[in-house]
Amino acid sequence: MTKRLAKYTLPDRIIFSIVVVSLTISSCFFSARPIYYDKEQAVAERAVIQFHELHDQGKFEAIYNLMDKPASDVESRAQTLADIKATFETVGKVKSSKLAEHNVFASPVPGFTSQVKLVYDTEFEKGSWTEFFVWNIKNSREPVLAEYHIVPKTNGPDSPK
Repeated sequence: MTKRLAKYTLPDRIIFSIVVVSLTISSCFFSARPIYYDKEQAVAERAVIQFHELHDQGKFEAIYNLMDKPASDVESRAQTLADIKATFETVGKVKSSKLAEHNVFASPVPGFTSQVKLVYDTEFEKGSWTEFFVWNIKNSREPVLAEYHIVPKTNGPDSPK
């Protein structure tokens, strides 16, 4: 005795096709790779140490090379280097730095395993500042600086005026 398989109607086939295509496309954007939060945070923290060392040595070009940037943005490069130098002249060298906050997320940027956001309370030669770093981590070991902001620390007697 043979069973006859039910025939799929045209709307069923269309829905099935849409689901298959959707799953295929979404797999290109969403990765199922594991994120090792402690390891990825440690990579970003080491990158901050490197950033501060380069800052103190006045190696602005090397700091620029840590950044995620468009390859052909020459005007932006010159402006960014000028901004890095101006920041150094404003704050001076790093005297001490302490991690205040940290968060590790799955990266929203294709090609990266995670995004690590770090906030540091940093004492510079010319006052206390709060630094905000966002690092995109590639392959759980290669940090790329996505964002950097620095603001005067406003709670304390050493706050810049």
